[in-house]
Amino acid sequence: SRGTADLAIVQLAKGLRRLLKGFDHAEIVKDRLVAIVPNGHELSGRSSVTLRDIARYPLILSEENLELNEFLKEIFKIHRVRSIDVKLRFENVDAIITSVSQGSGISIISEIMARKAESSSLVKVIDLKIQEAEVPIYMVRRFGVSEAALKHFWDYVLRITEKFGGNLPCVLRLIASSRSV
Repeated sequence: SRGTADLAIVQLAKGLRRLLKGFDHAEIVKDRLVAIVPNGHELSGRSSVTLRDIARYPLILSEENLELNEFLKEIFKIHRVRSIDVKLRFENVDAIITSVSQGSGISIISEIMARKAESSSLVKVIDLKIQEAEVPIYMVRRFGVSEAALKHFWDYVLRITEKFGGNLPCVLRLIASSRSV
């Protein structure tokens, strides 16, 4: 029908999994949020940081209307971090990474994207000491969709996910390559 999708791939914080109620869903990739800082930043030698540590520096975040921004506002609120200095906002992760690499501030982004930037020596990745850092990627479909091709694809992804333990190489490559599109 018009305006609906039979299948979606979404990234959703574990705490927001309730939004999947009413849909058939499966976690296909494990991901989490991490902090990124410029190389040589005073936090770059640390293995992990808290949200209070991060809040002491200018932040580079996603645009106000994007899901990641809403989620970050919520976790800052949960951890009672009331004051943050948002220096810049960008619509895409590439711009955030570039700005951080140039020393404009620090950020919180998906580990999949952050590790790719770190492997190119653009930024340093630091673990977040928060329970809400997990943001797995789910495959979601409406209940009752019976198209054969969709069912075969769904079953295939579930088999591969089980084989690779939630770290689907094909999805990880797809996500990483989407940065260049």
